[in-house]
Amino acid sequence: MLGSLSDVLEMARAIPVVPCIDFAHLHARLGDGAVNTYDEWMAVLATYCKSLGDKAMEHLHIHLSGINYARKARRITLLWKRLT
Repeated sequence: MLGSLSDVLEMARAIPVVPCIDFAHLHARLGDGAVNTYDEWMAVLATYCKSLGDKAMEHLHIHLSGINYARKARRITLLWKRLT
């Protein structure tokens, strides 16, 4: 399935574009509760910076939302949370 962090970064280098990092998608994609802590988010940003460079960090676009898991589907709802 296309859409992992490495897939997005590889496409961004090839095209080139500055991608939107969707933390809710990264969290839901694995299905194991990962990519849901400050340290994990910082690791994603470090990988992004290492892959695309400091200049890309100046134009960083991030999507943050919460995910409510229902019996048969995911429902995404807006959630603002302080990272510090």
